[in-house]
Amino acid sequence: MTVIGIGYIGFPTAILFAKYGYQVTGIDISPWVITQLNADFIHIEEPGLEQDLQEVFLTGNFFAITPTCFSLVF
Repeated sequence: MTVIGIGYIGFPTAILFAKYGYQVTGIDISPWVITQLNADFIHIEEPGLEQDLQEVFLTGNFFAITPTCFSLVF
């Protein structure tokens, strides 16, 4: 599953799907966001989300990438 835009809506959504066993790839145009997430740091304030991120990293169900090309339409 792919979640495009891992901000205040996309990131918790991606983590929720990953907790339920889906393999989730989060895509965001911000290299800083991707670096933070892949280093196991969250970039938004949400109670319990940091623990959930650590859990899904241990299962291997979530990782974040930047797009390899830009598009005007998704």
